[in-house]
Amino acid sequence: MARKLPEYIAVSPISLSCPLCKVKPGKACDLFAGEVEIVHVERIAAATAMDVAAKKARNKAAHR
Repeated sequence: MARKLPEYIAVSPISLSCPLCKVKPGKACDLFAGEVEIVHVERIAAATAMDVAAKKARNKAAHR
């Protein structure tokens, strides 16, 4: 049985460049103990802001 795709797929912080350390998309901001990837909170906040904006746009379009 085929699964239905979600209406919206959230933005991954890794898919954005980091506003703090300027690392490129697809790369972690830093490594902890040489093996745990770290992503700055500012990068996560940017992805969240994009998700919130997309949700508002979807809701606005749905109410037209």
